[in-house]
This record gives sequence, C-alpha cells and structure tokens, in this order.
Amino acid sequence: MEARARRWLAFSVALGLSIAGTLGIWLVGAPAAGVSPAKLPDLDQLVPTEISVTAVPSTEPRFSLAFDSRIGNGRSASVGPLIVRGRRAGLSEPMVAEQALMNANGSETIRPAIGGLTYETSIDHAHWHYDDFDRYQLRRASDMSFVRPDNKTGFCMPDHLFTPDYCGSSNPNALEVREGLGRGYVDLYKANLEGQNIDVTGVPAGTYYLVHWANRDSSLCESNILNNVSATKLRLWPRGYGRAPYFRALEEVDTLPPPERQPRPSNCPLERKKPKVRVQFPRRQNVKRNKGIVAYARCSESCGVATTGRARVGGRAQKLIASQALGGKGRRIKALLPTTSASQRAILRSLRKGRPVSVKLTIRVRDRAGNDARPVRRTVIVLP
Repeated sequence: MEARARRWLAFSVALGLSIAGTLGIWLVGAPAAGVSPAKLPDLDQLVPTEISVTAVPSTEPRFSLAFDSRIGNGRSASVGPLIVRGRRAGLSEPMVAEQALMNANGSETIRPAIGGLTYETSIDHAHWHYDDFDRYQLRRASDMSFVRPDNKTGFCMPDHLFTPDYCGSSNPNALEVREGLGRGYVDLYKANLEGQNIDVTGVPAGTYYLVHWANRDSSLCESNILNNVSATKLRLWPRGYGRAPYFRALEEVDTLPPPERQPRPSNCPLERKKPKVRVQFPRRQNVKRNKGIVAYARCSESCGVATTGRARVGGRAQKLIASQALGGKGRRIKALLPTTSASQRAILRSLRKGRPVSVKLTIRVRDRAGNDARPVRRTVIVLP
C-alpha cells in the first residue's frame, strides 16, 4: 500500500510539473503567503568610454567606431542578484534561458523563456552569450533618430559566484549554462572586443549620441528600468568626412531617457500603482531662448516624462519635436518641446505680431517599475 501511494505521489508531481511547463508558468520555490518578495536586480547602464574611430584598410577605407561597455547591478541593500540559466535537452536543441529570482527565504522563483543563449567564438574568447542583453546604437543628436546599429551578439555575465565555468567556456556541447551579476558587480567589455564597435562608414558629419541600452526589451525582471540607457555625445568628422581627427567627444550622459519607450517587464513581481503627475505650462514663453515650448511636470515618485506636441500658428499646424526627461520624486521636471527651424520662425513671427499661439501637448509619465500614469492632454494658449 505504501509503495502504491509513493508511486501515485510521484506520478502526481510529474503530471503537475508537465502541465505547469506546458502552460509556461513553471515556478520553482515560489514564495508562500507572508514571505517577503524576491529581491530584484537593478541593471545600471554606465557611460561608454574608450571611444575611438579607426580607418579599416580596404579598396575604399571603412571606419569603425569602437567603445567599451559596462553594466552594473545596483549596490543598494534592496537589490538582488541577476541570475540567468540556460538549458537544452540535446545538442541539436537551442539553449533556452530562464531567470532565477532569489526570495527572502532562500528559495527561487523562476521566470522561464526569457530568451536564448548562443555559443560564440572569436579571437578573444569562446563561450555562451545571453542574447540581446545590451544593445548599442548611433542616433542623431537633434531628434534622436536611429542612424546605425551594432553588431553585438550577446553577453557573458561573469560574476564567479553565479558563473562557475565562465559561461561554459570552451564547451559548445554544454547542456546547461549559468551566469549572472551579484549586487554591486560591474561587467566590463573593453573596446574592440567582439562586437564592441559600430560601422560609421558613410555617416554624414554631425553630432550624434552613442547610445548603450541594457535590457531593452524588458526580458529580464528588474526593479528599475529608468537607468537602463546611457550615452556619449560626440561630433563625427569635425573637419569633414574621413579627415582626422575623426571625432570629438562632447558630453557624457549618465542616464538618458530611452529613445523609445521600454516595455514594462511581464511576469515580474513589481508594484502596479500608477504614478501621479501635475503639469504646469507657462502662458508666456521665450521660444527663441528656449528653442522650443516649455512645460513643467512633478511626479509622485521617480519617473520619466515623454512630451509630444503640436502648435497651431495662423491656422497651420507646426509639429514640435518629441522630448523626454527624467526626474526624482516631487522634483520639477522641465519638459522642453524643441521646435524645428521653420516652426520656430513661424511661432516667433506670430508672437511678434501680437497673435497668440495655440499649443496642443501630451505628457506621458512612467515610473521606475514601468507603470504608466494616465496621459495629460492639454491645449494651452501661449501669449505674446
């Protein structure tokens, strides 16, 4: 009777795991009621440095923009480790990644199917990379439009506490790989390592942002998505295309608002309370000095503010360039809607003639956990 009961128990457990895996809700060691929630990682994208532009010899010279990349996990006591594990059933199967969240009682909560791992070989190393962990982009400084992509394949997160064999080093036949970043750990990829460059051949002379963006698609569960983007502002070809010096670094931007809105992490134990926002819009504006239209926002917590708008001048609509800004709890955030040269001239002409300008703006707010406030839409008359 006891043997029969044990067989029935084993069958029930196996059936339960099979159903859970089929439904995509396989939770291992999920915290019980009353147990403190998991400590989540907090990825912090650091500013790209070690920047250089090199002419690559060929029939027509090609130019490569190289840089280092550093991603840290937060140092606060509330931050947990980032743990990624890859598994596959056989050598012909893809390596599928999962994220393990550490609960306060020492158990784990598993987030399955967060992407894949790929075995990569290069002159510098040969091991398994977690795909799309960090992306690099070149964007135009004037309007943040996309210019050039990276050629990065992925990252090995090498904290030895969670990566015992350096991401399956020299083991393309691995069936399981572990990697991760502990609290306070910074992962560095030096300039000109595999994938640490962007081809800038043919890019016109101008001012650009070299943007680094960690966890862009929110595959990983983390407590704060407002510090996932940083950038270095630089001028390419200050003396004309292909002439030395090839670039000039202008500014380091430690925390850059995302060029596009990063999705909220799914299946992630984050609070879902929407932030509150108050908006002020000065009725008299110095459009020429500000080079745009200004609004001010205050958030109930740390948040990012995205602003779009359209001005109506003499019966014609003038599009304003979308803008984004970050701010802390209760602090006034300046939301500037830059004008194009044509729209600025039209607005200034109207104001000089004593004619008010109608501005229709939309302000969207998102907190650190990815919760969106209700958009604020307002039409305001700007007086001369």
